[in-house]
Amino acid sequence: MTARLWLDVEDLYEYVRADCQRPSGIQRLAFEVCRELQERYGSTGLVHFVRHSLTGNEFEVVQWSEVAALFAGLATNETVPLAKTADGPVFPHLPARQLIRRLAYRLPPSLRTQIADAVLTQAKALRAWSRLLGALARGTVQLPPKLVRHFREHKAVSSPAPRVSNRRFADLAAPGDILLMLAATWSHPDYAGLINRRCKANGLQFALLLYDLIAVRRPEWCDHVLARLFRNWIDTVLPLCDQVFAISHATASDVEAYARERRISLPSAVVTLPIGSTAWQPAESRSDRLPAPGSYALIVSSIEVRRG
Repeated sequence: MTARLWLDVEDLYEYVRADCQRPSGIQRLAFEVCRELQERYGSTGLVHFVRHSLTGNEFEVVQWSEVAALFAGLATNETVPLAKTADGPVFPHLPARQLIRRLAYRLPPSLRTQIADAVLTQAKALRAWSRLLGALARGTVQLPPKLVRHFREHKAVSSPAPRVSNRRFADLAAPGDILLMLAATWSHPDYAGLINRRCKANGLQFALLLYDLIAVRRPEWCDHVLARLFRNWIDTVLPLCDQVFAISHATASDVEAYARERRISLPSAVVTLPIGSTAWQPAESRSDRLPAPGSYALIVSSIEVRRG
């Protein structure tokens, strides 16, 4: 059976949910790659798209039409009708991590690092509780009979109804399939845990596209919260990669060097996917309307100190 490609497009939903006005370069590049793959292989059933569940602990399949409509509304600055599922709107109120991020950017820099520490600590605590509850469910931890009865009675009364969905990624993904992330996921409190659980359970390969390592190479040019979150993210996600891609040779070299420094074993060399032209064909020849080479500088980015 031919391996299928599953593309994690949650970053686009997060971008809309955060009330951003226009897609940044990351969202645009990721979407264009997704669109090209969909146009070429969508009809074959080899390309699919997933986003994160409402809890952020699982993947759910989404249709390409939904992803395309979402990006079109973002790119044209128009309101997109909110799709609904059996569990409620696709865009619920801002999740805790988005609220924390907004709060962090309104605080003095000296306090932002403390918020980053709190977020990382809470993520570790949640993972510990998850392992504890798993041990209780498997019966590997013995509790007093009275406490067990109390736990069961409380659970029977307070547990919400199970989610009903016929688009569960866990039921559809097969061994050998590839899960690919093209955008930004470092705001997820435990993206590595999500990837690790699903890849192990379904026998998947994981691939990641990296844009730069500025947040860890030159953290002084970035927000302190971003630098802290990014370092935790890259240190936990990079060891899970079966293949790493980079948008430039410089980034590829940085990633390989960083992996060596952190003693992270990469299964193969980082593959460069140059941007600035269509990924599927050579760049067009130079336009005659441009000034003479060496007489100008073209900058296409947001205006930030790290891009100066």
